Amino acid sequence: MFQQPSPFNRFIANSPSVFYDSLLISKIEKEYTAKTHELKAKLFISSGNYEEDNDPPFYKNFVAQLKASNYNGLEMESLLVDKTGHGSAGFYALIRGMEFIYNKPDITVDTTLLSHYAGHYEFSTQLLNKNDALYFSGNGIERRLSAETDKRFYLKGVNE
Repeated sequence: MFQQPSPFNRFIANSPSVFYDSLLISKIEKEYTAKTHELKAKLFISSGNYEEDNDPPFYKNFVAQLKASNYNGLEMESLLVDKTGHGSAGFYALIRGMEFIYNKPDITVDTTLLSHYAGHYEFSTQLLNKNDALYFSGNGIERRLSAETDKRFYLKGVNE
């Protein structure tokens, strides 16, 4: 990730051994940020909370270091998985990481345009324009639609 150009721009780091080789990854990141503040990447980074019993807390310190570098283009989510260690955090964190790095955008659409979409549709389905968002309503269910573009909407967790 800190070698540009990189063939990848999406990364999942589950329980990374940031302490390895005397904090080598922290040193590499510091060298990288000394050269540039551009990093076009999505990073999901996680650890089990039992791993953070270290003093100092290596994972938390590295996440803080990444945030402090304030990279242009870096989208990052960090997760400390409760009641897990190095081996057990990975399964849950991998799924969350995949959701994050491959998620669709959720943009704000002009409310005037949303009004054009609102109305009754076939199969007892209705689209509502409320709270500056478009809502799906049907079969007793009402859910906010996320906007990928001003013409493409989706239900989070259903058709992502």
